[in-house]
Amino acid sequence: MISDKLFYAVCILFSIIAVFLIIVSKETNDILRGLVWLFFWSAGGICYYVLNRKGSKRVGQGGIASITDDRGKMMALMIGCLAFVIAGYSALPFNHLYDDSNRYTPAFGWIIGTISILFFGFGLIVSIIKLVKPRVAMQIKGSESPVISFSKNQLTISQLEGKLELLSKGKTEFDFLGIHSSGVDCIYFTKVDDKFNIEFEAMDEGQIPFIEKLKEYARSRGFPCSVTTYGNKPHYNSVKESPVVRIETKTNLTETVKIANEIEKAIFGNNDETVYEVVP
Repeated sequence: MISDKLFYAVCILFSIIAVFLIIVSKETNDILRGLVWLFFWSAGGICYYVLNRKGSKRVGQGGIASITDDRGKMMALMIGCLAFVIAGYSALPFNHLYDDSNRYTPAFGWIIGTISILFFGFGLIVSIIKLVKPRVAMQIKGSESPVISFSKNQLTISQLEGKLELLSKGKTEFDFLGIHSSGVDCIYFTKVDDKFNIEFEAMDEGQIPFIEKLKEYARSRGFPCSVTTYGNKPHYNSVKESPVVRIETKTNLTETVKIANEIEKAIFGNNDETVYEVVP
């Protein structure tokens, strides 16, 4: 399999060649061909980088579910499809961009151009729709069923009690929920009888420094605190499973919201106006 560095090197090389072609060309067709291929190879490299990142952007993690946001990949898909649509359009005979090529024939141009425009044009439309109507996706831990998608739900900390009330009454799809504003500050609320505990799972490397801060917060408040795991593989190099800080607050609705607000402010630097995504 081709290495990432080699692929990036090829994209950069052909992008440089395209720029050189644009600079030295005197014919309009040559300049247009250079622009097409510059966009094709540069967009290809960017799209490959985004799509080859470790999974989608994690906007929340939990022991039961893994939440992802695919807008970055949809943006990459849109750019990639656009590059192929432009390349396909440039191949159509009436553009006369490749008339001086010995291997180019009008029939070949119509076939390749039409297929590229139709196939990648469809992908372009789909990616635009998904960007206009962003959705997050949830994969249930231990389930082989397809990813479940749901619309985003936003709130401020003052509105959290209403969500927790639904959780306490069993009116949510799962027996937990979480909030986050950046992915790093994702905390979860788990129901224990008629009370709540708060959890934090360090799935990304940027979350690791907050483990000790949360443990110190729990000690300062006198809450029992433990570090466990749900067996999830973290998104950083580690032989261990991702750690979960469990703060056994065992508090009611109002007290839980107050503690969550304290954590988000003191640990993560948020404020009363911070807008959170609810997951799931």
